[in-house]
Amino acid sequence: MDSFEARLQFISVIKNLQKTLGVSKRLDNDPVQFYLNHYEQHYEDFHQCLFDTAAKMDSLDRLNVVIYYSKIVQVLHGEQTELNARVLNQLLLPSIDSMLLLALPSQDWKALTNLDACIDIFQKCNSLMGG
Repeated sequence: MDSFEARLQFISVIKNLQKTLGVSKRLDNDPVQFYLNHYEQHYEDFHQCLFDTAAKMDSLDRLNVVIYYSKIVQVLHGEQTELNARVLNQLLLPSIDSMLLLALPSQDWKALTNLDACIDIFQKCNSLMGG
């Protein structure tokens, strides 16, 4: 799959997280599995897609992207490889604060409903990293 096709498919995965995240265990419809199947060649593109697509969503829908982000972090952390360490340490972990802020934008009072979930996600990711 070329980079353009991968980005289009990944954007579709992100936009459908509300329907697929945590619901489907089928490998052909699991958004985490899609990431894992294709991230070796496209992890930088996928990272940018996560932020670009989430920024265009309603703040309440962004929580699904944050949950997805954290699930990817957990899976990559659990499978220690050189690539996983690079993706975690160079992209995902340094950007986790930016991802959380997308779900909690200032001046958006309804986004406060995301606060408890974002705190839980931050604490889980922090504990994974020994914090």
